[in-house]
Amino acid sequence: MKYRITDADSAKVKAGLLAFKDGGNDLTKVIVPKTFVGSVAGKLDENTTTGVVHTVTWDAKADWNVSYGNVELAVVAQDDRDLMNFHFLTLPARRPTPQS
Repeated sequence: MKYRITDADSAKVKAGLLAFKDGGNDLTKVIVPKTFVGSVAGKLDENTTTGVVHTVTWDAKADWNVSYGNVELAVVAQDDRDLMNFHFLTLPARRPTPQS
């Protein structure tokens, strides 16, 4: 995956990657990618440079045990003001309906 983090007033941010099963937009669909091919130092950590293109390769099979599936990936970033953009999430997450 290739991505660029844009922040007009921060040269470095804390960055991470989230995957959403079937493109879901709530927290019940989240997979936190943890296994990557190669290093993610300076690309998905507390010292990620803004304004440049980064490339990471997620080993999805290691973190998500299915033979077939669809995911939507989102890079999240937190600047020095502790602001994060979660425009793609529905918060609070929908709760399952209790069953009788």
